[in-house]
Amino acid sequence: VFGIDDQSMETVALGLLRKRGLTVAAAETITGGILSARMTSADAAMETFRGAKVVVDKGATAGPPDKRAAEAASQVRKEFGTGVGLAAVAPEASEGFGPGMVFFAADIDGAHHTEKMQQPPDRRRMREFSVISLWNLLRRTLST
Repeated sequence: VFGIDDQSMETVALGLLRKRGLTVAAAETITGGILSARMTSADAAMETFRGAKVVVDKGATAGPPDKRAAEAASQVRKEFGTGVGLAAVAPEASEGFGPGMVFFAADIDGAHHTEKMQQPPDRRRMREFSVISLWNLLRRTLST
């Protein structure tokens, strides 16, 4: 349980960010703009959510997927000048992970928080569930 009544994962995460005086940006690889659409709806003035960029994951040649997610989160945090950067990376089939595996990263003022999670293997649901899972990682991290 992350909220009550009409709260969404976005509004809960935004509330925690505001409480700490943090702003957030995201590197969207597998989410392809879904996160941005949901966040601009929840924070229309973009006071806390400062934006995102849709990027292509560099793949296995750029290192393991957990490190790629952490690097993407750090890079977007620096580019947007925010306290928090978020990213999710789905490894390539050649990397040996099953379909639907996703690596998530939150960079909070330079501290990396990562996790991996099995998502539904179909692309549509994997993208949607990854947005919620990424916000959930941030929510749990900020709640401690």
